[in-house]
Amino acid sequence: MTNFEGPIPRLNVDTGSINLEATRVVTGEIKLRNKGGSTLEGRVVSRCPGLTFSPAKFEGNRQTISYSFDPKASGIQAGHSMRSMAYITTNGGEKAINISVKVIEVPIQTPDGYLIANIQDFYRYYLKNPNAARRIFRDNDFYRLLIAVKYPYKEVYEALYEDANRDRAIDNFFMLSGLAEKNNISLTPGQIVFTQKPYDTTTMESSIEAQCSNNSYVEAVAQAAPEWVNLPIGKLTAADFASEKLATINFSISPRKIHATYAQGQIQIGSQKVDITYRRLPAVTAKLKYSNLSYDDQGIIAIENNSGKALRIKVFSKESYIRFTAKGYLIEAYGEIPFEVSLSAFTRAQQFFLKQPYMHAEIEVEAESGVAFKKKLPLTVGRW
Repeated sequence: MTNFEGPIPRLNVDTGSINLEATRVVTGEIKLRNKGGSTLEGRVVSRCPGLTFSPAKFEGNRQTISYSFDPKASGIQAGHSMRSMAYITTNGGEKAINISVKVIEVPIQTPDGYLIANIQDFYRYYLKNPNAARRIFRDNDFYRLLIAVKYPYKEVYEALYEDANRDRAIDNFFMLSGLAEKNNISLTPGQIVFTQKPYDTTTMESSIEAQCSNNSYVEAVAQAAPEWVNLPIGKLTAADFASEKLATINFSISPRKIHATYAQGQIQIGSQKVDITYRRLPAVTAKLKYSNLSYDDQGIIAIENNSGKALRIKVFSKESYIRFTAKGYLIEAYGEIPFEVSLSAFTRAQQFFLKQPYMHAEIEVEAESGVAFKKKLPLTVGRW
């Protein structure tokens, strides 16, 4: 050490102790200052395994000394602590630094640098990197973490560990831990109606949208009834859902298996249901646009022809005051047949004296050939 004449250096250190709790390498610094004269110089010596100082030797009146503690290099086991010393020796005096270090128990450090010290950390890591989290879930280190944090359901974890379906196992673990909610499925629409022409037996197709409530694992049985509803899947899992938590479920119905003009079925996925209705259109429908007419009025019969071919429709009324321009009309897919209501003066006077403000009538509509169709349309004629 250099000898000085005149004022000598005097060492000042900003701390007398270093206290560390570490799961991985931790760093810090101490500051030295010369409160005397001349130039301060010296060195720092650590007696604590794993704790190093830089620079170990120095010269100057103001110094910042960095330190680094590596738990692995220290040899201290997880959950244990150590007390030791470091010494600063200078030409301006010496200073002993008390060292206290503790290696915190069983954290998990992932390959991408994420530290998992508890279940909440693990869940946050799962949300960022689910594939890596599933691998950690089955590691021995993870079981040691559960012991360290005193996880209350270790027996359940052991059962989940045996589940070959890792997605289901880890999501059940998070639900058990109160960190995730059950993933519920909703289906839209709630009802689907198929309408088909009378002689058409073509297979009909449609789809259902399934929406998940969250990103947790989901698995639901999918079934359809009766046999004319064709559902190509037997269950719905998380792999079926896109990033928007939506899945499209395609299905079809087989009209050849339906022996009625109306039938109902159902698709059930989990606890959710979609009603399926099938309607076969009648070959011909006929209805009055207005069923209440006055003594001098005009009416219309609307004819819908679903038979797939042109039909000749015959119309007739036994009431002489209901008049058509023809006895029959050729109807393609749709047609309107006009008629007139015209009461004679005698009939009107008769209604007046009988105090009958209205009377009932009927129009008969019939398909002449090709389709069996006959219908009576009631109407009321009166003084409105």
